Formats: sequence, structure tokens, C-alpha cells
Amino acid sequence: MSEDLLSVVGEPYNVSSILPKGQTEGPFLFKANGKYYYTFPWVEKERECLAYAMADKPLGPYTFMGKIMEQDGEEYSCWTNHHSVINFEGHWYLFYHHNDYSPKFDKNRSVCVDELFFNPDGTIQLVTPTRRGVGVTKAQDLIQIDRYTELQECRNVEIAYLNADRPFDGWKVIFSNSHQDKAPFWSRYDRVDFGKYKLTYVQARIHSLAGGKLEVRVDAPDGQLLGTIRVPGHDGWQDVKASLDEYPTGLHNLYILMTDGSRIDVNWVTFK
Repeated sequence: MSEDLLSVVGEPYNVSSILPKGQTEGPFLFKANGKYYYTFPWVEKERECLAYAMADKPLGPYTFMGKIMEQDGEEYSCWTNHHSVINFEGHWYLFYHHNDYSPKFDKNRSVCVDELFFNPDGTIQLVTPTRRGVGVTKAQDLIQIDRYTELQECRNVEIAYLNADRPFDGWKVIFSNSHQDKAPFWSRYDRVDFGKYKLTYVQARIHSLAGGKLEVRVDAPDGQLLGTIRVPGHDGWQDVKASLDEYPTGLHNLYILMTDGSRIDVNWVTFK
């Protein structure tokens, strides 16, 4: 930049010759650990994924390294994915967008964020988008487990809108066993702060016609069992409580598992 910051000094550097076809918009340049990263949306296939090139100097030469995030694969997908990368308090974060709240019109987009990690050689690890994002949730808050960190990779756990006609009503986790597979089936929600003092019960908003059983665990699907929620059959949403047999302190990853039943829908979980 010129001294008055009103013009560019020197000739532009064209990086297009080292990038693959499909790079058309939205680049973002940053420096980390002595390396320069030219990141960009890339139409490798049908929609934009996020990709990057690396260099030792800001003007290159840059070497194309591959993808940061895969293209979206959901039924109602967002064609674009625009982004930025920042370091905050020693952690790197990838900001990007999706059309979760507007599934049939991808021009309405919402900001998403997940943590980004580097390999020892400076290359970027592929970021898996989570509905959970980042940050810490207090155990006494309504923990929206439908905004998950990870779902068990099976056909028995999925996410759906509470009301498909009103996306802003939010989502639910559907645990089902229509295929007669072996339970349990789980959803994971990371970084729940259980604090310093013991709480006495867990409460969940649940819909289940036939009823069943949920287990509440931390840190692993077979981790510490905090309590068991016995779900009565009911034709509407209900708030079901269960006493806690164990209660951890500090930060833990929360697992909700269906261990019995044909279908249980869960909106949120909280500890009191």
C-alpha cells in the first residue's frame, strides 16, 4: 500500500497459474508459523469446497496443497462456501458459512466456525464441519445436542428440523431402531462445563410414542454413566427427569445414547 493507504504500490502478483481450475472468488491470505497460506473456495466437483496453497514468502511461489473442507453433501446444499481464518488466544479457527436456516434457498447464509489444526510440516488438517462449532456450554444451560460435534456413523441416528416449514424452530436428534440393529446409538456434544458442585438430576425434552431408555455418559460411549432416563410413551413432547447416579466436575464431552426403544426424538438436555 502507498503511505496514504489509497493505492497499491507495485504490480499485482497473479497466482492463478499455480491453482487448479475452479478457483473463481473469495480468496483469504494468512500467515502461520512462518508459512503463508493462500486459501480459496474451489469448485472441484459440483459445489465449492475450501482449498489452499502454501509458500515461504507472501508473493510465493505458492504450491497447491489440497482441501481444507470438503464440499457440502446434504440434500439441500449451499453451493458456495466463503471463509476466513484467524488465530485467537493460541487457537486457529476457520469461519465459513452454510444455509442451515434456509435449506431451499442458499443465498440466505449463516456463519459457522470450527477449530483448524496444522500438521508438523505446516500442512492443514481437513476440517470436518460440525453443527456444534466452538466454545463451552454450561451443564445448567439447555444443551442443544442436535447441534452435535459428532453422530455415530450408522443409520440409526440423524438430525431433522422440529418443523420443516419453520427452520428457525431448530432441530432434533432422532434415535431409531427400525432396522433392528444392535443398540446403543449415540450423539456427542463437546465441551460441557459441569462446574465445581454436584447437581442432582438431568432433564430432557423428548418425543417418543412407544418410549424407551436413554443413557447419559461423558467422554466416551462407554464412559462414566451419569444417569438413565426412562422415557414413557407419549404422543407429544414432554420434559423427562432422571436422578444422577454420578456427577463429574469440570469440562467433559457429553454423550446421549439410546439403549432401548424403537424411536426417541430429543430436542435438548440440561442438568439441574
